[in-house]
Amino acid sequence: MTSAPVDRLLIAAIVDRLIFGSDTTFQVADAMALTRLLPRDARTGFLGRFFGLGLEASFPGGSTRGHAAGVGNVEIRDDKPRTVKFATDASGAIRAGQWKLRWAGRHVEIDQVTDVGPDARSVRLMFDRGGAPMQMVRMVHRQFGPFMIGAYQAWKVPC
Repeated sequence: MTSAPVDRLLIAAIVDRLIFGSDTTFQVADAMALTRLLPRDARTGFLGRFFGLGLEASFPGGSTRGHAAGVGNVEIRDDKPRTVKFATDASGAIRAGQWKLRWAGRHVEIDQVTDVGPDARSVRLMFDRGGAPMQMVRMVHRQFGPFMIGAYQAWKVPC
């Protein structure tokens, strides 16, 4: 069974309008167009659908030691912090421009892949049981020592 080709440029343009269009509202027509274009087989894994867990930890940079021929023992230090992400499975996601999209139950998860850390956008477009868009929520990060924990917060309403 072959699936229809996905128009990734159109999906990216619609997501850009949803995210960057207005600070408090989004267009219902854009949300409905996105649901028609995004294949239903782009879904999160089992745990992601129910828990939506994610954890990110940063650690100080490390070093690498080894032996170089003709030089002897060497050590290379890295001052850049290491970041480890633990998240639920995002298999089946569709990449469109700077966005990664997938269905998760009755909402569409939209993640920005061109930015990392707390500045990256993670948004959910929520739908009611009838398929009408209800609201958009966005991930807000809070730092607790070396750990960063995110939670979704209400952001935009349809107009």
